[in-house]
Formats: sequence, structure tokens, C-alpha cells
Amino acid sequence: MQSGSVSTVVERALFVAMLVLLVWMPIPFGSNRPWAMGGAGAVVSVLVMATWLNITLSGANPWPRLGRARWPLLLLALFALLQLGQIWGGLNGGLLRTSDPFSTKYYLLCTLTFVGQFLLTLLLVTSQRRAKVLVFTLVAAGIAEALVAIILLSVKAQYQLFYEDIQHGAQATGTYINRNHLACYLYLTLSMGIGWLVGSLKGEDTMSTRHVKRTAVAFLRFMLTPRMALRLLLVVMVIALVLTRSRMGNASFFAAVVLVGCLVWWRLPALRRTASVLIASLILVDVVVIGQWVGLEHVVQRLEATAVVEQDKRGEETLEARLQPAIHTLPMIAQRPWFGYGGGTFYMEFPRFKTEDMVLVSWFFDHAHNDYAEIAADTGLLGLGLLLVTGIITLRRAIAHTSSSFRSSTRGVAYGVFMALCCIAIHSWVDFNLHIPANAFTLSTIMALMWSAPWRQTSCSSSQYIRKPLP
Repeated sequence: MQSGSVSTVVERALFVAMLVLLVWMPIPFGSNRPWAMGGAGAVVSVLVMATWLNITLSGANPWPRLGRARWPLLLLALFALLQLGQIWGGLNGGLLRTSDPFSTKYYLLCTLTFVGQFLLTLLLVTSQRRAKVLVFTLVAAGIAEALVAIILLSVKAQYQLFYEDIQHGAQATGTYINRNHLACYLYLTLSMGIGWLVGSLKGEDTMSTRHVKRTAVAFLRFMLTPRMALRLLLVVMVIALVLTRSRMGNASFFAAVVLVGCLVWWRLPALRRTASVLIASLILVDVVVIGQWVGLEHVVQRLEATAVVEQDKRGEETLEARLQPAIHTLPMIAQRPWFGYGGGTFYMEFPRFKTEDMVLVSWFFDHAHNDYAEIAADTGLLGLGLLLVTGIITLRRAIAHTSSSFRSSTRGVAYGVFMALCCIAIHSWVDFNLHIPANAFTLSTIMALMWSAPWRQTSCSSSQYIRKPLP
């Protein structure tokens, strides 16, 4: 066997190993345990080194595969170096220091794992075919998680897993502990599926009320395509999302669906009517029909019972109570604004900043229930800025690749990345999903996908999307 073919086989095996790890991450409580993250970090390290060595031994240069993503890689590397500086300062009493070197070391381990996965995606996803495989692996993992969540909830399962007692009661949690974290994983994977559907839209599929026969033929053709199977599988994920009863998880998902519709309206004028039909089906069929069947009214009731201030409390946690941890984090940020207290030290430092007027003053908070505030408290405005800029330039790249001059697979990934970033950006205001390893790991993979494969423009002109005159 020639060396080139051996290298190809090894690279395929490494790609499959990366996909297996991606599917595994949500299973052990969202990998929100030190032993789970330690194992994931070790696997990612081995895969990165093996991939780099394999590319080098094959006579190729791995650096060009990273060239497109030099700016996000630089920003993420600086974010990791910031934490390394905090650890060094905590051990030596420097200005840039951490309150707890051990917690910051674990925080750095998580960061390096996510950056390693970003790097691994860039090295291995080198074609649009592999990008498609990765997208459908994410969707398949989301469907599997949704089915597990639905089944466990339906039988009210009680069991012991990894020496912890688990009970599935009134809402779906799947393999996670918290329903909000399951909701995040579901809308991240849902985003890639919906993005692929939107990217596959064709101008000739446009619905027309004046030509019933043509519309019926187009509908039947759609029914026989793999897109219809994907559309039905996405319904299963929406059912699980609704069953989480997560208020902001559901709200951020449906807000992002509307934003995707607006983006299609702006970037693909010739597909406006077709996209409107798809978006309307997502909202009307999934929400009104399926949602009502599986209990969407419970989510609505939770929203209706959510008062703004504590004096008007109507059973559910109020907006005031949810936002207070983040509000009380602001004095922490003001005290050490640029470099923070050290990665992972929020739970140690926050008790000093709680006041008696806080609604849940007696509670222990290991997270701020606001990713923006907690990241700023841990790594300073510098760390928050590095991550925000990484997200913004990735979002900008996604929007740039949604025009009709790109292939359908390219647009599918771009719309998926755009929707995933919109979801997490909204949800992060009231939750801490970026501090759940499986969700951060999945988001890192999705963002890297936008920078990885060679997203070339199609040789066809945009005229292929112009509606053809009917005979």
C-alpha cells in the first residue's frame, strides 16, 4: 500500500474518532465532571498530535489548513494565554493572578480542549463532503439525545449513573442534569439541521397559488427527497425541546428561526416565498400543532407566570431573581476589570459581593446565570472581549457565505452557524451554557466548521435562483 493511501486511511480514522467524541460528550452529564473533561482533553490532545503527525509524514504542510482561521485561532490562543498568566501570577503573586490556581488550571484544561477541537476540525474537515458528514453527525447526535430525553421522561425513569441518583420528573433533561443545558444542546444541533434545509432551497420550488399542478408536483418531489426525512427528524428534536419546559431555551430557538427567515429575505430575494413557507412550517407545524400536542402550554404558562419583580411573583422564578446574580457580579468586574479573578473562581469570590437586598441571598451560586458576566468576572473584560470578537467575526463570515453565489452546502452550513450563534447569544443572558463542557465543545465545532472546509463560490451565476417563466 502506498504511503499516500495509508495517510488517507489514517486521516479518515482520525475523523471518525473525532465524530465519536463529539457524540460522546453529552452523555456523561454533559461532560460537566472533572473526570469526563480530563478524558476528553486527553483524547483531543492525542487526536490533534496524531493528525498533525500524519499530515506531516504524508509530505503535506498542515499550516495552510489553518490559514483561513488565523484570526479566531489567535484570539482563542490569547484567551488561553490569559489563563496561563493568571495561574503563573497566582503562584508568584503577580498583578495578573488567580484567586485559586487549581480552579483556573481546570478552567484552562477546558479551554485547551475546546481550542483543540477547533483546531482538529480545521485539520480534518478539508472537503465539503466531510463538512456534510459532520453536519449530519451533529443532527444525528441531537436526534439521539432527543429520543433518550423523551423516553426517559415518558417512563419517569429513576436510576443511578456514575454513582449519582437520577430522577426524570416533570421536564425532559436527557443525559444532562439541567433542562436548560439540554435545551441548549438541542437548539445547537437543530440549528445545523435547519440551516441545511434552508441552504438546500431551490428557486424552482417556489409555491404558486395560480398554478396548483406545478405546486403539487413540487410538493411531491420534496416528499420523496432526503430533505423530507430530515424535516421529520427535526420535529422529534423540537418535541424534546418543548418538553424541557425551558423558557429561554425555547424563546431563543424560535427567535433565531425568525432571524434566519429575515436573513434569507435579505440575502436571497429570489427564495423569499419558499423560505417563508419553510419558516412558517417550522413555527406553525412545530409550535402550534406539535407543540400543543406535547404540552407547549406548559412553557407558555411558565412564561405567563414569570413576573418582572419579586413583589409580583406568580409561582415561577421572577426576572428580577434570575438577573440579580449577574447584577451583583458587576461590582466584581469593577474591582478587577481587565484580568478578572481567575478562570473558574466565580463561586469563590461571589459570596463577598452578595447583599441583603438580594432575593436569593442565602443561596450558593456556582455560576452567575449569565455567561457574559461570569466570563468577565473570571477573565476580565479582556477575556470577554477576545471571545466576543471570535464570535462576531465567525458570525460575519457566516453571513457573508449565505448569498446565492455559494453552493447549497456552503449556505446550509452558514445558515446553521448563524442560527446557532444567535441562539447561544440570546440564551447566555440568563444561563451559563458556555460553562457546560458538552455545549461549549459542540459550539466550538460548529464555529470551526465555518472556517474549515474550502467554501468556494459556485461556478453558476445567481440567475439559477430567478424564477423561470411558466410555459
